[in-house]
Order: sequence, then C-alpha cells, then structure tokens
Amino acid sequence: MDAEDDGPAGGGPNYRLARNRQGYWEIRWSERVAAAPGAWRARSVSTRATDRTDAQAFLDGWRVEREREDAERRAGTLAGIIDAYLKDADQRDVKDGQRWSLRPVRALLGDLTPCGLTPETLTEYRDARGVKPGTLRRELGALTAALNYAVKTKRLL
Repeated sequence: MDAEDDGPAGGGPNYRLARNRQGYWEIRWSERVAAAPGAWRARSVSTRATDRTDAQAFLDGWRVEREREDAERRAGTLAGIIDAYLKDADQRDVKDGQRWSLRPVRALLGDLTPCGLTPETLTEYRDARGVKPGTLRRELGALTAALNYAVKTKRLL
C-alpha cells in the first residue's frame, strides 16, 4: 500500500491519502468512539480517483466540508459553547483563570449538550476530577458564565 501523510499538524484527525487494493485513492483517519472512552476506530472514504492530483483535490474539498459539519455539530455541545465563549474573550473581560478552569470541563464534559448536565453527570465529573470543592466550584462557575454568554448571544435558547 502506498500511503502519504496529508493530515493537519495540530490536533484533530490526521487525514491521509492511501491507495486501496484496487488502486483507488482513499482518505483514511482514526476517530474516537463516543460510546467507549479511550477507544479509537479506523475510518476511510474512497475518492474514486486513481490519479493522485484528483484524489488530493477531493481530499481538500472533503476536509473543508467535514470541518464545517463538525463545527455545526459541536456548536450545540458544551465544547462548542466553551469554544465560542473563549473565542470572543478578547472582546470581553474574561480572566485567564476562567480559561484554565474551562479546560478540564471541556475535556470531560465537552461532548454533552446543556440538557445532558444532570446531577448524575455533575457527580461523575466531581468524582473524575477528584479536586477540592473550591476548585470544583470555580470550574463549574466558569461553565455557568459560558452558558450564560451563550444565552445572551442567542446561541442557546
């Protein structure tokens, strides 16, 4: 198999082009399995092209479309809300402490929607963090500020 790395240098999926057994180029990447934390699944999509240039053009367009769809999907999650809150932080008075406090919240609760914030999920978050009550209060207070901002900017109704 002939593979070439074409993925982004930073985080996120590492999309690459590789030839399949039939000689067609396909896009390959790995993604996390939502139902099993820490598990990964290999994925691929055929470009239906035998020419490398045509396959690269398909990859470029496909990547843009996928990133747009991912952004739309994340917009309703806590990760999307936190990202929007921090993106607009330069125009508001957001302290660096809030940025740091939102990191573990985004990492552990980012895939949830606001409706998914139940007493049970918050208890699981507390247990997973294993921090003192003051730290927990500061982190959840920063999350509350992000949620209030989402309501104020009509991202969340």
